[in-house]
Amino acid sequence: MRNGTEKRRYLVHIRLGKEFSLKQRIREATPGIKQIIKKLSHDEYQLAYTSGDGGTFGFLMKASCEPYVIRTQLDAPGKHRPFGLEADDQEYPDTSPLRTDDHVLILEIGELFDGKGFSRAWTWLEHH
Repeated sequence: MRNGTEKRRYLVHIRLGKEFSLKQRIREATPGIKQIIKKLSHDEYQLAYTSGDGGTFGFLMKASCEPYVIRTQLDAPGKHRPFGLEADDQEYPDTSPLRTDDHVLILEIGELFDGKGFSRAWTWLEHH
């Protein structure tokens, strides 16, 4: 276990399931996902990419919590509030923006990385 105050960079990769209309799922899920990432990162986040249909996307974020905390908050945000978030925080969702057929992968990004394209992601990584 690491120091609880050390901030690390993560890529949160999400693929919305196809159980329902994708356009509807994007409208329903993305605001809650963004709010959770925004709060856990204390505004240190950036949308890194989206697929052409919008059903797959990735956020870069910097947070002091472990990856399982990020996933737990995406799965059940109203169950346990992260330290520092008040129970009456109106911007934090009470229910999960995810459904059972959605997929989440959270990876820590170290000092070494490489790629091509994704200019917003490169800029964010260079400054965080």
